[in-house]
Amino acid sequence: MALVLAATLANAQTAPAPPGAVKPEAVREAERALWSPGEALYLRRWMVKGLAAPPADEAKLLATPDWKPLVAWDDLTDLTAAGAEGRWLYASALVRRDAEGPAELSLGAGGPLSAWVNGEPVALPTQPTGLRDAVRVPVRLRAGDNVLLLRAERDSGATLLSARILSPGQPLADVRLEPGAWDQDGQLQVRTDSLPRQGTVEVVITAPGGRVVGRVSAPRGSIAALPTEGWPDGPYEVAVRATNAAGEPLLAFAPWFKGDMAPAARALLDQAAGATGADAESGHWRMLGALVADRAGADLSRLKSAYAPVHSALMEAAEMRMGPKAAIRASGFVRLAWIDPLDGSTQFCRAYLPAGYDQGRAWPAVLYLHGANGAAPPYVRYWNVDVRHGGVAERWPMIWIEPHGRGTNGYLGPGELDVINCLEAARARLNVDDTRTYLTGGSMGGKGTWQLGARHAGRFAALAPVFGGADPRLDSKSGRDDPAADRPMERWLREAESDFAGLEALNNTPVFIHQGDEDVAADVRQARHATTLLQRWGYDVRYREYPGRGHEALGELDDIVGWFLQHRQAEAPTKVRLRAADLRAARAHWLTVDRAMAPLSMIQVDAEMTEPGVLRLDTRNVARLNLAPPPSLLRRDAALKVVWNGRPLEIAPGSDGRFVLAAPDAPRGATFKTPALPGGVLDILSTPFVIVVGTTAHDPDMRASIRDKAQVLAGLWRSVYGGEPRIVDDRALTAEQAKSLSLILLGGPDANAVSARLRRDLPLAVAADSITIDGRRFEAKDAYAVMLRPSPRAADRYVLSVAATSAAGLFAWEPFSLVAVMGDSIANPYDWWVGDGRRPAQPRGRAPDRGWIASGVFDQAWRRDDRWTFLGDPALRAATPLLARPKATVILPSTVLDRYVGRYALADRPGVTLVVRRDGDVLMVDPPAGLPRDKLLAESPTRFRFASDGSLAEAVLDPAGKVVELRFGEGGGASTWRPAPQ
Repeated sequence: MALVLAATLANAQTAPAPPGAVKPEAVREAERALWSPGEALYLRRWMVKGLAAPPADEAKLLATPDWKPLVAWDDLTDLTAAGAEGRWLYASALVRRDAEGPAELSLGAGGPLSAWVNGEPVALPTQPTGLRDAVRVPVRLRAGDNVLLLRAERDSGATLLSARILSPGQPLADVRLEPGAWDQDGQLQVRTDSLPRQGTVEVVITAPGGRVVGRVSAPRGSIAALPTEGWPDGPYEVAVRATNAAGEPLLAFAPWFKGDMAPAARALLDQAAGATGADAESGHWRMLGALVADRAGADLSRLKSAYAPVHSALMEAAEMRMGPKAAIRASGFVRLAWIDPLDGSTQFCRAYLPAGYDQGRAWPAVLYLHGANGAAPPYVRYWNVDVRHGGVAERWPMIWIEPHGRGTNGYLGPGELDVINCLEAARARLNVDDTRTYLTGGSMGGKGTWQLGARHAGRFAALAPVFGGADPRLDSKSGRDDPAADRPMERWLREAESDFAGLEALNNTPVFIHQGDEDVAADVRQARHATTLLQRWGYDVRYREYPGRGHEALGELDDIVGWFLQHRQAEAPTKVRLRAADLRAARAHWLTVDRAMAPLSMIQVDAEMTEPGVLRLDTRNVARLNLAPPPSLLRRDAALKVVWNGRPLEIAPGSDGRFVLAAPDAPRGATFKTPALPGGVLDILSTPFVIVVGTTAHDPDMRASIRDKAQVLAGLWRSVYGGEPRIVDDRALTAEQAKSLSLILLGGPDANAVSARLRRDLPLAVAADSITIDGRRFEAKDAYAVMLRPSPRAADRYVLSVAATSAAGLFAWEPFSLVAVMGDSIANPYDWWVGDGRRPAQPRGRAPDRGWIASGVFDQAWRRDDRWTFLGDPALRAATPLLARPKATVILPSTVLDRYVGRYALADRPGVTLVVRRDGDVLMVDPPAGLPRDKLLAESPTRFRFASDGSLAEAVLDPAGKVVELRFGEGGGASTWRPAPQ
């Protein structure tokens, strides 16, 4: 676990503060932001404190400890996101003014607030009527820093608020409506906006399926009443439409439920409990039930405070009962569901339909990739999963689609497949214009926009990455600029791990980049670097930098969508480029590379149709290509003249209309690496797979170790990808599973019945003192081998063998090596390796093969080659202790165990925490989100071993026996954790 934590934290490290954060005053003045006397920005940087009851003198709270920092993502601040405990939440922010004078405090909230400015109470109305600028009260500010203090009651609705300082009487731009709806005296009351404004609004009441049941016009900001007699009980949506002073349309929605919501919520929970099928619809019902139970409680005890999310689930359920077309309507919300073949789980994405949606014509579609959620929650706790209306879709004539990407894993592997599955599901149910499909996203979603945009060049008409994506070579902390990191895999990773590695493929794809210049999570230098690359190449790139903004909402989405809609896909580009690190990504427009010449080398193509039917083709590391140019680029006789790396050819199309070109010196063999099976052990998780648990070992310790590793691997999959992997015992594997799934075989032929059946097909032999990989023997005692090969029983499937010389050897294998955490670009590109319990701590940028016995990648014909076989570093291995499986453990008294229970923060990154808890007579560690929990086995009252891998955990105590530090790991790879404020 110590090594797992170290690797995860290394991948999660934020970029260094950009130069703009420390610029001299003269430079800041020269790089001035645009001056404007207009409205002030909303406050986004807060300190939050929770208390069980208000103190006697609340104005003096600021002098007390234990305030938690909170940076709001956008203009609305959710105080509960700070993690502060207690019924009463206090939020403090600093407001700097150049001079003393009058101002107005502008507030919005969903419930009552109290406020102080510089310690003086501010008189507020009982409750704001909206979330933005619903209350404006006069205050007097002093020159310099002014302290704003707000108080809200948890679960009152006021924990979601906004605040800013305005000039006295300052008019505000009319950009949104904030309606509300409730029952009174048998009528529906609709507050048409949070504040009175000029003009009228139209109120439209819609039942499930889009049936309009009521309509009325009223002055904006007034309360409109509609009789509801004859309307059946159930969920409704209240739409309010208006125009602002510029004549621009405004549209907003409010939820409303007629009658008692509790019976409907209970009926949904019952229906979800009865949905036991393995189909997507059953999974959809189970998800809605989990959503309601999460928000309102399984007993619905929190139903009142969960009105909006439960209403959303009930509206969705009502439309599901009406049939698959009910939700496909103007201003509709469609949750797309499908069975992911990787693990058989139901996966989802959300589509928001525009106000004028008509299934009879094709609509542009924007895919928005979300950022990383450090909490790695289940699907029902992810952002916006219970939101039925997206503001962007209400303002533009396009479909807004939000993939889930299987959580927080960087949109590669299963995450990449999920995005494509989402798009295909949208194309199947909605009328998507394939020539006007776009991709954007922020943070991890910005990184994913760069990666998926390049890996699927020709699928998206334009891209808009927002503060995401990096080349590790530009960050000195990554180690990718270390000249001592010179082994073959280290040199390869320098190239392949860049999120910009494939940008050459975007020569036909316009890009609009957005970046804050004070972003310390996504360094502005990376966005500037990507912009410079594309500009240098003459590509269509646009860059917008936001002065003073960090890793937060930039207000860019409307500009992005407006720009997107000016572009269409290049349907018949005459010039196609690509640069790819793997065969899965080696495609662009009408060109696909399906075989490479050698591993650990970029695949590059520069192709140009100089005239109809005449192709100039220049390539590197390409053994075979498939070409499918559109008819407009071909001659009538359909033959294609090609000059490939200076060699003239003339080829005819195959029966499928494609042209296939093979290099004369292409690798030969019975099998080849292909786009479906490009290799790298991590790639097995991009195919439907099953974990096959060996049960036939004579050694009971081997059987127990295999089962333990299977559970750890399954736990990692659940934590990172949010599904339940298939696990079967070797003797229970069916013939159908063997023919249709990739096999992760835990245990060699002596320990796994399936491994024994395949032993002649797999070039792996394990003896007590050695391991042989495809003809080469490596001396190895108490060691393990991992080897990836094409399955001899199934097309486009793998077999991954994990075999060991002993139970101690298998214990040394870490299932973590098969799972990408925090969005690794490549993660594990090895096809095989032989290791033992030595886990040396190395500087960043060094590859793990230095500490293994041997490792390598197979060539393009799946054969081991000495050119790509890497031996471990003897000096490093000799200096590294050999971790062994913990044996005898000490049973500590509960008084000793209890001293360790609590939350701990990483010493150099206090925002990263873990929890130690007691489970009977042992301690359990719940690590940072995305990793499975582990057990601590005691060797003494202060010394423990992680059960999963035997790594060390030591405690430092003060003279009173209180924990000062926990240290996980040994030497340079150790991490230090200190008690966090509770």
